[in-house]
Amino acid sequence: MLTVGLYGKPSTGKSTFFSAVTKKVVTIAEHPFSTTTSDEGIAYVSDTCPCTEFSITCNPANGTYCQSGTRFVPIKIIDVPGVIGGAHAGKGLGKQSLSALNKVDGLIYLLDLTREDCIEDFELLKNEYILWVTNILNKNWRGISKEVAGMRRPLDLVIQTHLNTFNIDPRYVKIMLEDLPRNPYDWTGNTIKLFSERIWAKKKYVIAANKADLCLDQLGVIEALQKKYGRKVLPVSSLSELILIRRQETGDVRYVRGSNNFTVLKNRDEELSRIERTMAVLGGTGVQACLNNLVFDELEQILAYPVENIDRLDDSRGRVLPGPYLMPQHSTLADFARRVHTEISEGLLFGVDARHRRRIGKQTPLQQNDIIKLVHTRKKGK
Repeated sequence: MLTVGLYGKPSTGKSTFFSAVTKKVVTIAEHPFSTTTSDEGIAYVSDTCPCTEFSITCNPANGTYCQSGTRFVPIKIIDVPGVIGGAHAGKGLGKQSLSALNKVDGLIYLLDLTREDCIEDFELLKNEYILWVTNILNKNWRGISKEVAGMRRPLDLVIQTHLNTFNIDPRYVKIMLEDLPRNPYDWTGNTIKLFSERIWAKKKYVIAANKADLCLDQLGVIEALQKKYGRKVLPVSSLSELILIRRQETGDVRYVRGSNNFTVLKNRDEELSRIERTMAVLGGTGVQACLNNLVFDELEQILAYPVENIDRLDDSRGRVLPGPYLMPQHSTLADFARRVHTEISEGLLFGVDARHRRRIGKQTPLQQNDIIKLVHTRKKGK
């Protein structure tokens, strides 16, 4: 399952964000290190469910659910303990926090927008990771050098093995080494630090400016962040999201994650009015936008639905649009078949695009929200 991590300094609202997206009850406090160990849960990415397009009732399965025409698909999320200056050397919960980053495919950098130096906070988080990686490579560089020289193996192949620790796609290794010495004995401390910076640069992430509800009249800092780092920064109010989720459970509101508004059903009060004002300015709470942006844009994933019958859009058990699979962009029909079932993949003949009712070949790339019938020579499970 795709895994994302919440990464930030202490007291930036990571636990609130985590609780809001997972519905898990966790310790939420203003003091540092309320999260002392990495916590894991299930969050969801979302997109329009095809049931709205075809005006049918779907039967979600495989951990997915549909709410008011929005399909939610599960991913794993990890709440990483807060990182402070010196974390790379073990200060605070440093090494525990930084090592947890190796378990994730992408990161949500959570910044506290109420802090005057929140722009510098991102730099600190980035540098602590780079310094931590640099320390690890420095400790292992003698062994890497001996392995290259003694076994006469290319540096890219040797270092690729060590980069598995940092969850870096092997396809990037040669690019990262392009202009660096091929002989590891020629590397200096600065070379290793430069390489560590490139490892960080390959991390997929979004920047979330949390607690935006507390400074709606000072959102100009978001523009400064965007200008400094050359990427979109998402304004977020994780507390508003958490309150809406909890009050939906008590029947006070009707709310769909990712919406820019909600409906008050009972017990209207100042808390809900304040959230309405926040969402009017931000265009929502921003929480679901972070997850969707990270998974669909940064990690470049798409959703694809397998069906058995292209008229009813159901599977062999009669479930209509039971559940999509998250797939990397540019995945082919053959890739999709392997994800659905190995035996289907082995006997794959071709596919049928249910939406356009056309036959597609094994190497045809899939598109977001494709609905596909896999035509094969083997029955699933046989």
